[in-house]
Amino acid sequence: MNNLTQGGQVFFQNMRMFADIFWKLMTVFFMAFCLSMALIFYFKTGSYERYEAFVLLATGPFSALSHWVGSFLNHMGLVSHSDLADQTFMNFKMPDGSQVRLSQSEVIDRITQPDFIENMAWLLKLDFVISLLVGIMASLVTGKLLSQFGFAMTEKKVLRGTRLCEPQELRNLVKKKDDKSPSPFSLSKVPLPKNSETQHIWINGTTGSGKTVAMSELMAQVRTQGHRAIVYDIMGTFVGRFYRPGKDIILNPFDERSAAWNLWSECQRSEDYDNIASSQIPIVPGVSSQDPFWVKAARSLYSATARRLEKRGKADTETFLRYLLTSDLEKLRELLKDTEAESLVAKDLEKTALSVKATLTDYIKVMRFLKNDGDPFSIRDWVKKEDEDSWIFISSRADCHEILTPLISAWYDIAITSALSLSSNPDRRIFNFIDELPTLQYLPSLHKGMAQGRQKGLCFVLGTQDLSQLKVNYGHDNAKSIIGNANTKLILRTIDDAEATSAMFNQSEVQDQNQSVSYGIKDSRDGVSLNKQRHLQQVVLPSELQLLDDLEGYLKFPGNFPVTKIKLDYVSYPELNERLVPRVSDVDLLDDIENESDSDSKIWNGGSSSDFSEPITL
Repeated sequence: MNNLTQGGQVFFQNMRMFADIFWKLMTVFFMAFCLSMALIFYFKTGSYERYEAFVLLATGPFSALSHWVGSFLNHMGLVSHSDLADQTFMNFKMPDGSQVRLSQSEVIDRITQPDFIENMAWLLKLDFVISLLVGIMASLVTGKLLSQFGFAMTEKKVLRGTRLCEPQELRNLVKKKDDKSPSPFSLSKVPLPKNSETQHIWINGTTGSGKTVAMSELMAQVRTQGHRAIVYDIMGTFVGRFYRPGKDIILNPFDERSAAWNLWSECQRSEDYDNIASSQIPIVPGVSSQDPFWVKAARSLYSATARRLEKRGKADTETFLRYLLTSDLEKLRELLKDTEAESLVAKDLEKTALSVKATLTDYIKVMRFLKNDGDPFSIRDWVKKEDEDSWIFISSRADCHEILTPLISAWYDIAITSALSLSSNPDRRIFNFIDELPTLQYLPSLHKGMAQGRQKGLCFVLGTQDLSQLKVNYGHDNAKSIIGNANTKLILRTIDDAEATSAMFNQSEVQDQNQSVSYGIKDSRDGVSLNKQRHLQQVVLPSELQLLDDLEGYLKFPGNFPVTKIKLDYVSYPELNERLVPRVSDVDLLDDIENESDSDSKIWNGGSSSDFSEPITL
């Protein structure tokens, strides 16, 4: 009963209000129709035609009435003629302006000539049709304006803070701010603000949401612009699409196309050894559960061994690994004499030394798979060659990724620190594409590179699936800082961290119009009232992020730009290369050592066996 009462009262109240508006729109229609009829008639006729039409309109009804009254009186025998109009005279203006006195019948006969009637009938028909259309258009436009006014009254108005907009509006705002010269890079055809690529880009989304599509779109633009890039490619997708044999570089110990590399090619100063050791053997602030002593000791052993081998002219990976992985402590003790790491392998601390070596082994065992022939490639030298547009692809292999991680992290750290040593250049661009950032171990220089790399032309494009793993690798504060330094954010479908990622779009203060309806038995009790209210609301709700379709996401630029929802365009890139070309021979350096140690043909110093009393047996 209550539902029927409420529904009925509200329905009929709305019908009464609609009827009131409808008749007002009909009034607009009638006024527009009449005005249009008058204006068209005025401009389509001459002054004498209008005079004749006025006389005909004024005398025509009277003539008809006079004829009817005269016929009636004649029938009654009261008058001898049947048309009173013949007895009624008036002054009629001729075309030359002269006045003649004619009866009304004569005036009507003179005006209603066939040509006049035909022309006037055609004009009135045309006038009617046009005026009808004008009246309809006037009522429709009035209705549209009233609807827009009603919508504006009930629409939410953003008073302060971020707001949502359509992609086209954001495109126009970016172009307007940058004087129609925005960044040459874009996402889903929305151009980035000028130079904002050096303020870095973060792309977050769950599996299959479109991160690879977004990164591929940016890579294609970087390739077109002729800029250099370093690409971390865990699945080999980007190698297959963008690698150029003979021009680009692949770094992957398990790929036949990989360049040879050793750590000495990156070390020009003594402290470079310490930096590489810190990159390959990291300590995550506030995260590492391991006693930092063992990590620091392993670093010291790493850098001291590399320095001493370089000083003795034995700077090759094979010898380096023999000392640290397979030699007894006596040989290592002799090598590190008078170095900062000598105490770590002292005779009275052999258990400690073995523990340090065990810690070190986890981080450097991957180096046994490096190519050890040919001229080694130098990441540091590549960074300095600004006249090239070659790319470095740091790829991986799924079944060996865990042991590759320390080496990949070291490579990336070398690239970042080398770029930070360059001179400032506002036109330089070195892109760093790191998809699935949490799959790498802690990069000590990443935060520094993002914070200080803008003047050097460093552009980071980071991809993550969720924030939790990033916090595991970097700690809460460091992860927050990394995401904060990525000023352009593209958030695709997010499941677990929807609450945290939606908060990155901030809040806005909005003004709402609340409508309340009152009704009673009498119509005078019925009414509608509108009230304005201000409150804070999230620009993007967590549930909106969770319900996004594939390739859909919210895009946020740095600066005073609104947030927009975009749809990425899927592009089917051709697979130009094999994602991985496995190495089939001479992969493990330690296998070579083991095979040759029995015959004593593989000697420690590379040329004479006199330095050691006996070969190392593995």
